[in-house]
Formats: sequence, C-alpha cells, structure tokens
Amino acid sequence: MQKKDNFLPFFVTFFILCFVLILIGKSGIINSATSYLGFSATPLRSTLFTFLGFSNIQNSEIDNLITENRKLRRQIVERQDLARENEDLKNQIGVSDSSPTTLIFAKVIGMPSFVPGESSPDYLIIGKGEKADVVIGDVVVLENNIVGRVTDVSKNYSRVRLSISDDKSHPVKILRDEAEIPGIIKGTGDAFILQNIPLSEKISQGDIVVTKGDLEGKVLGYPPNLIIGKITSIEKESQELFQQANVESFVDFAALTNVFIIK
Repeated sequence: MQKKDNFLPFFVTFFILCFVLILIGKSGIINSATSYLGFSATPLRSTLFTFLGFSNIQNSEIDNLITENRKLRRQIVERQDLARENEDLKNQIGVSDSSPTTLIFAKVIGMPSFVPGESSPDYLIIGKGEKADVVIGDVVVLENNIVGRVTDVSKNYSRVRLSISDDKSHPVKILRDEAEIPGIIKGTGDAFILQNIPLSEKISQGDIVVTKGDLEGKVLGYPPNLIIGKITSIEKESQELFQQANVESFVDFAALTNVFIIK
C-alpha cells in the first residue's frame, strides 16, 4: 500500500513535467537552449509526444481535410441536382414526343415572397432570359402540366407568374370517359376554382381538367390540352344553373427545381 501511495505523486509530477516541457518546446525556448548547447531537442520532443499519444498533424493538413470535405459535400449536392435534372428531362421527353413544340429547359433559382409553411409561392425566377429567346407571354410547363406564364424578362433571367396565382378566367375541358365537359377556371392562390359547369353534367372527384385553348397572340391564354389538375371537391345547388368544383394541380409548386418553356 505504501508503494502505491509513493508511486502516485511520482506519476503526477512526471506528467506535469512532461506537459510543461511540451509547452516550453512549442514556445521555442528549448530549441534556442539546445542549439546553444550543441544538441537537438527533436528526439526529446518526439519521445514525449509519442508517450502522451499526440499526433503531429500540421494546421495546413487540417485545412486541406476541411477543404476536401467541403468539395465532397458540394459534389454530392451537384450529383443530386444533376440526377433530378436528368429525371425531369426524361419525363418531359416522354410526354412531348408527339408534340411539335420546342421546349427550353430552365432551372428555378428563386421564389420571391414565398415563406414555407406560411404561404404559397406566387412567382418563380428562372435562369433563362432574352439570351435564350424567352419573351413575355411564354407558357411554362412541367410534364405537360401548366406551371405558369412569363411576365418579365431580363438578359439571363425571367419572372414566371404561377397558374395558381392567375386570377383571370380561362376556358377548360373536364375529361370524363369520352366526353369533354366545358367550364372556366382561375387560380385562388394555392389551387383553382372551376366554374360555369352546367348543372346537368355529371362530374366526379378525380376527373382531370385540361386547357381548352385560348391563346391571344403571345401574352394571354394557354395552348390546348395542357393539364391543370384534378377535381378534389364539388359544390352544387339545385336552384342554380351551374355547379362549381375545386381543382388541385399535380405540380408541387413549392418544390419546383426545373421547368420547361414552350416556344
């Protein structure tokens, strides 16, 4: 028991001495003294570092590791972005094979005034503009679903008003079996309201709504047969001439990353 008691103070003293020598070594005092006495302190310092389990890693090596880590994270993000872009291109090609229109690919780079969980987006900023021949009035789609229409154009960017925010009425068709039931539709900010549907027409939840076509030059309306969405609920009163319905888009506007401009 006495031997153990004697060993503990010795070990603590030795540990403190080693720690002090390391601090002095880092300050350069040992290097100066040993240089004056004609021998090197490197073996001593190396032995102490080995004994205490320290790694001789330079700051530059740590910086290199941090930089490499950032590069790897950036590459992962870029690969995910490229995979999403390729998927959107593949899907768009699949629905556009029979269409004579030209499509311009554009990345979504901003959603002004959009606050996730508090509001729906009204506009998109896309990374194509005058240099890509984009003009005001161009219709923007994703997999044949209406996204919106270009309202402002600069050299490299364009502003797109989303279809759910378009409060102007447009003629549409409700696809039901082989019938096409007429109606008019407008945006409500986060969905659509479908109106002027004859009360005599039978419609159901899940029916698909597409544009009838009401292009006026290049600034108003939409081309025909673009998908607007599906009916989610129906409102009708027996004393009214028309019934109306709520329509939800298949597009998740808040999650848009890529779109296509119809030319």
